[in-house]
Amino acid sequence: MPDYNVYLLASIDGNSRLTQVPGSQLNFQIKEQGLNFAQNSLFGPTGITTGAILIGGSNNKLAAKDSAIIAGNGNIITGLLATPISNTFILGGGNNLNQHSNSAIVAGGGNRLLGDSTTEYSSNFILGGQVNSIIKGSRSVMTAGSNSCVCNGFYTSLNNSYISCAVAFDGASVGYSTLIGGVASSIVNNQYSTLINGALNNIYHSGSGFDTSRDLNSISFGSNNCICSSSKSSIIGSNNSRIVGNTISSNILNSTSSCVSGAYHSMVINSENSNIFGSDKSALFSSTGSYICSAPSSLIIKSNFSSISGASNSIIIGGRRSNILNHSGAMLLSDSEDRSHFSSGPNTLTLDFISGTYIKNRAIIQNDSYVPSTYTAFGVSGQLAFDNNYFYRHNGSNWTRTAMSTW
Repeated sequence: MPDYNVYLLASIDGNSRLTQVPGSQLNFQIKEQGLNFAQNSLFGPTGITTGAILIGGSNNKLAAKDSAIIAGNGNIITGLLATPISNTFILGGGNNLNQHSNSAIVAGGGNRLLGDSTTEYSSNFILGGQVNSIIKGSRSVMTAGSNSCVCNGFYTSLNNSYISCAVAFDGASVGYSTLIGGVASSIVNNQYSTLINGALNNIYHSGSGFDTSRDLNSISFGSNNCICSSSKSSIIGSNNSRIVGNTISSNILNSTSSCVSGAYHSMVINSENSNIFGSDKSALFSSTGSYICSAPSSLIIKSNFSSISGASNSIIIGGRRSNILNHSGAMLLSDSEDRSHFSSGPNTLTLDFISGTYIKNRAIIQNDSYVPSTYTAFGVSGQLAFDNNYFYRHNGSNWTRTAMSTW
């Protein structure tokens, strides 16, 4: 076979060297150029053709085929000698380390690309930034940003992030996940998930291994938010909020210090210090200090320090300190006085307004289900009932009635 000449920029102080492939027929030659580039090295792996390039810089090292270092200093491409592909590339920057196939570092400094020879991790890319790392990643990308890391990630992307990471452990993965901007944020053991801007935000689940039921989560903007052990859920434009504990397809939007836990298809919107616990298909809108607990398909709208508990299909609208307890199908509308308001029973509508309740224009009121059988029958003060013969009213102690008349 013909001879091949490999030219290495050597230093005048003798620190540069080239190691020939043992037993090969390649005719390596060193050409002293008289340039002040120190400690450059090229190591030819046994049985693998090396077509590497070193241009400029210092303390550079190559040991993988089809690899290149151009300028910069302190750069290393070691490769994996047992791996048949190692098309790695470093351009510019300094203190970069590249140890796997089909990977690239472009500019930046203190960046690393590492791999595992037993797994197909390849085609990773770091562009710019500083002190960034891709470790055992496959087809992952980092652009700009600094002090960020991807570990056990495939098709994972970190863009313009600072002190952020996508990390997996115990055999899990952070595949198809993305961090865009943000500070000190992380995705751990969670696939198909996204963090966009914000700070101190986290998406993770605490279990081990692949768990696809805990994926597809998103946090956008806001700070100090967390999605844990949940799936298909999102926190948008919120602060100090949490979606945790076997929660699916739930959302927190534009809220502060709020939480959804153990609920399916529930949401908190424009609220503060408000929570949903174990209540599927429930929602809190524009409320403060309110909660829905063990009350599926329930709703609180613009009500502060209010609660629905132990009921289903119940609604609170407006007011302060409004409460529905164990009254399913109840609706409570109240004024904004700082006093307690309570529902009247299951499947009831309670209107609690200190200055009265007015029905203007024409109103048709029918009651075909309940009239008191005796004056001592159960009732609530002010309760009204009708039938074809009498008009009934409860005075707080007993029922009174007035006969209907015709004309």
